[in-house]
Amino acid sequence: MLSDFYLISALSKGTGNFGFGGLYASLAATAASQTSLAQNQLNASLEASEAKVSGYDALLEAVKGFQSALKGFDTTSDINGSVAASSNSAVASATADATAGIGVFDLTVTDLARAETVVSGAFADSDTTIVGSGTLTLQLGEYDSGTNSFTPGASGPVAINITNGTLEDIADSINSSGAGVTASIVQDGADSYLSLTSTSTGAASGFSLTVTDVDANDTDMAGLSQLAFDPTAGAGAGKNLTETVAARDAAFTINGIAATSATNSGITISPGVTANLLQAGSSTITISQDATALTAAAQDFVTAFNDLIGAIGDLTGTDGALKGDQLASQLTAALKAPVSGDFAASGNLDFLYEIGITPQVDGTLELDEAKLQSAFASDSSGAVALLNQVAVNFDAIVDPYAKGGGTIEGSAKAFQDNAQYLDSLIPALQQIDSFSQQYSSQSYTAALLSLYGASTSESVFDSFPTSAFSQFA
Repeated sequence: MLSDFYLISALSKGTGNFGFGGLYASLAATAASQTSLAQNQLNASLEASEAKVSGYDALLEAVKGFQSALKGFDTTSDINGSVAASSNSAVASATADATAGIGVFDLTVTDLARAETVVSGAFADSDTTIVGSGTLTLQLGEYDSGTNSFTPGASGPVAINITNGTLEDIADSINSSGAGVTASIVQDGADSYLSLTSTSTGAASGFSLTVTDVDANDTDMAGLSQLAFDPTAGAGAGKNLTETVAARDAAFTINGIAATSATNSGITISPGVTANLLQAGSSTITISQDATALTAAAQDFVTAFNDLIGAIGDLTGTDGALKGDQLASQLTAALKAPVSGDFAASGNLDFLYEIGITPQVDGTLELDEAKLQSAFASDSSGAVALLNQVAVNFDAIVDPYAKGGGTIEGSAKAFQDNAQYLDSLIPALQQIDSFSQQYSSQSYTAALLSLYGASTSESVFDSFPTSAFSQFA
């Protein structure tokens, strides 16, 4: 806090802007009225500084709101003009991105992709009956029934040690191994079974389960080897689990062209077009152009821009907290400058007026939806690319103002610091006012100098920094 000594100096020397020049002399004669005047002027300056802070806070909120709106269409996928429709949603669904062209695709699904599933024989229970001890080795791969061969996958085998394991113990060990197989306990009301299912679909998601049994017989139906599963072996002689679902790829045709997929979802059937297979059957996938998303994004931009311009106008108006503020004026100019300019988008459209967005005399923007849709019909990718570029460019304009520690926050902090400084002066000024009332005007000067141990020369007050008040005329 500023010392009383310096406060007296500030009041005695003055700044001109507060009308404090020569105040020291008048204090001696009219101390009470002058300290009251100083108090009022200090309060007014404090209120002005706090109003600036509030104004900058409101401006920052408005800028961040505009920037948030821009994030809704700053990539082409946000304003995709392509729409996919499936004639049979039970068979397949489809999506299209901005790169998709119009087209019709006849899709026939003959088989869905499946994950390998095998089941053990029956056990009396899952938590007390000991299955056996030894090592289980899981290996993902693909079984070829034509050649009765198993081709190991690239992931390599995973060994799992089992000691006096129950079905639950074995299931837990398999699930924690990360082998790409999920183990579950299935019960039929009387017995318990171990079910193993690969975590992925597709022909390559098959697996083998070899056993090293402590009884030295790794393929029989006793001990841990009851769980052996070699798809190339005979039943009960190493192929001791029953396959209930064979691993396989999805099989389908697109416009008569046969294709397969290891998964049922995200299947690319044309550039920019993906399908999700749901069941066997047929469906027609139609890709068309739709300006709905683009129109909504364009209107969102115009509304957000106008809201920001309006907020700045209110803050800088006659009764606004930022009236005459240079920063607010700079931001307004930066926002208005590009609206009639070339956005250099990646398509064939570069100016806002080409998609129906034009500036008005009050600085706001207006959208002509009919012109936008006409532009979209003529050049859908160009219209999408332009609005995308608009979002990118305006984000670059406002980001220096909106970001943490940016221009607006910096200005607000400067006025906040000044407000705190001015607030720290109030108690000292109140003390002087109280003190002045205890002395006659004839003895006021001597009493002050005695209180602060100063010389009778005015030069003692010369060092007080008066700049703190200069900005509050």
